[in-house]
Amino acid sequence: MNPLIKRFFHYIIPSIAAMWVYSLYTMVDGYFIANYVGPVEFSAINIAMPFVNTIFALAIIFAVGTSTLVGISLGRGEKKKANEIFSTTLCILSLAALGITLFFRFRLDQIVTLLGATPHTKVFVHDYILIVLHFCIFFMVSYNFEVIIKVDGFPVLATIGVIASALTNVLLDYIFVAKFHWGVKGAAWATGIAQVFSTILFLYHFVFGKSQLQFTKNIKMGFLKQVFPIGTGDFIAEMSLGIIVFLFNHFLPRTLGEESLISYTVVSYVSLLITMTMTGLVQGVQPLISLYLGKREIPTVKKLLSYGFMGIGIASLLSIFLVNVWTKEITGLFLSDVTPKILHMTYQALRRYSTAYLFLGFNLLCGGYFAAVGKARPSIFINVSRGFVFIVLALTFTSKVLAPPMIWYSALISEAITFVLGMSLIYINFKYLVKN
Repeated sequence: MNPLIKRFFHYIIPSIAAMWVYSLYTMVDGYFIANYVGPVEFSAINIAMPFVNTIFALAIIFAVGTSTLVGISLGRGEKKKANEIFSTTLCILSLAALGITLFFRFRLDQIVTLLGATPHTKVFVHDYILIVLHFCIFFMVSYNFEVIIKVDGFPVLATIGVIASALTNVLLDYIFVAKFHWGVKGAAWATGIAQVFSTILFLYHFVFGKSQLQFTKNIKMGFLKQVFPIGTGDFIAEMSLGIIVFLFNHFLPRTLGEESLISYTVVSYVSLLITMTMTGLVQGVQPLISLYLGKREIPTVKKLLSYGFMGIGIASLLSIFLVNVWTKEITGLFLSDVTPKILHMTYQALRRYSTAYLFLGFNLLCGGYFAAVGKARPSIFINVSRGFVFIVLALTFTSKVLAPPMIWYSALISEAITFVLGMSLIYINFKYLVKN
């Protein structure tokens, strides 16, 4: 096997596995709540999901920006600079996490209302977020470590840490929800404690393991001017997961009725797993692109991007196929004691929404590529387009102009338009790289 292809798989397979496990965090909470508590509490978990995504998204600003700069520095042999970037961003991230915890804690009621909680779900959304909020620093630091470990040269270790954390979450969900009957509070405690476990595991690697990176007291705030713009694109991509859920939670009740939120909860869980698969591939190839860009090996960068596109293409077609063939089985994992009307709506929603997967991964890869090469503006543009601008326009168009069930095609419209823009920017960028 070609050494570059072998290294490509060495990075993307653990990264995809890690993202699958990450998506299971929320899905496991949803599974236990749906099967041991009730459908109202199940919907509440989905309504709270944008908040959890926001925490991870804020961590991504630091993680992606840091991994890009560290990767380029290691590629150039500048280990001292890499250590300074790593230490500076970790220090600021920890302080930011504490500030975020305090900020959201005193505005929790407004946040619950903003998320679209109904009178029936409001108390459950509040309870879930309140507990998760106290683990904010562990969510952010753990995710930051996981991304940095990949560019540090240990992608398998990152996956092991995430899997160990996920198993902890499953075990605690079973104990707290199924056995102790703590409801949504039990699910929140399980998720938070699991993040503490992964943080300790990753910290051990950097302190006592074989890490290339070391903590240093030489903190240089100037690095943040580079870290933040580079990480903003992926921050928006992660935020878009929550924003899209937020938008559908607001448009669907007015278009298809409040029962459609139950169907969309299933759609959002499936989409989360598929999006995390695509994100895993993107995050797996990003450190390699940064390293080879640091070595100024542009042909290798181009090959890595082409491998990424092939992988995304296969994953996209496979996702659409599986969702359409196993629609009833997938729905049955989450919904059992519901009316035939809700079941039919869920089948319809899954099949129609799945068409968006044809373009979703390519858009994530385009945005991730520009972040990996340190081009913040194109990355931000692509992710703002798909995660905010076009999805709002598509939802407005389908809900007001087309028949109500056509609202499930909104994501397809948004992703397809973004795809054209993203591929155009990739083409322009490579012409520039070859020329210069």
